[in-house]
Amino acid sequence: MRMGAVAGRILLITDDHGALAPLLRGRGARIFVTRPSNEALEALMTPGNSYEGVVWHLSRSRAAAAAASAAMRQRADLPFLALGPAARGASSARRANRFKTTVPLPVTAGALAGLVRHESRIMDLESRLAQARAQARAQARRLAVLSDISQAANSVLEPRKVMGIVMKKLALLATALA
Repeated sequence: MRMGAVAGRILLITDDHGALAPLLRGRGARIFVTRPSNEALEALMTPGNSYEGVVWHLSRSRAAAAAASAAMRQRADLPFLALGPAARGASSARRANRFKTTVPLPVTAGALAGLVRHESRIMDLESRLAQARAQARAQARRLAVLSDISQAANSVLEPRKVMGIVMKKLALLATALA
């Protein structure tokens, strides 16, 4: 789990509490509800309010879509899941707003919490993969410099020229390590 995330704490953003009443009464997760507005952004940014993920109940409102996009920009460290029908409009909203997945209704609180945890783990793995790739690229640059040094040392017969080439390549290696 990412630093700052609290297991089971999910922020549910909806403008239709009535449609989600069974979900809110369910067991298995601590779900905090707010409306899709500046309140949602404030709830995400308030110090001490850390969530494992955000579930956005899809609506056709452009203001809600704009608020979702703004929230995702503010909290790129959290998984955002869309909650609603898996219809054409929902999938286009998911693509437009970069939701990790769309969860069809009806859903239980426990299943929703499990999906949020799953998406959170995927984000952690993606982050680790990006770090490993960056380390691999840095290592490849270092090895390329060492290979150049080896080739230069083997191709030149004069010791002074070899030392000059080796020193230039070692300077490159030092900058690659930094």
